[in-house]
Amino acid sequence: MRRRRQSEIDGFQQLLVDAVELAGRVSPFLKRELLSILGSTFPTRITPSASLQATSFRTVLGMFRYARLEADRFSSLRASRQQLDTCIATLLTYENQDLDVRNH
Repeated sequence: MRRRRQSEIDGFQQLLVDAVELAGRVSPFLKRELLSILGSTFPTRITPSASLQATSFRTVLGMFRYARLEADRFSSLRASRQQLDTCIATLLTYENQDLDVRNH
């Protein structure tokens, strides 16, 4: 059971690292903003695995939404829910601002 829990935490942390890395490809500003929100929740010692992966804003948003669902499922991840909610809200705000700019 302990090994499974650690595996879940490791997968969650890798997901966060990859989502932030891909967000940086959408916008360096967005990556800095997400890192600021995540603060100590962000696992700094994990290397991104999404190095060659193509990305889109929707991919990043989906990754954060999935991370939020995982945080609900596992008690060991629940402490990160508020930061994840803020990240999702920030991403949605960013998306709306980007759409406003493109529509004018």
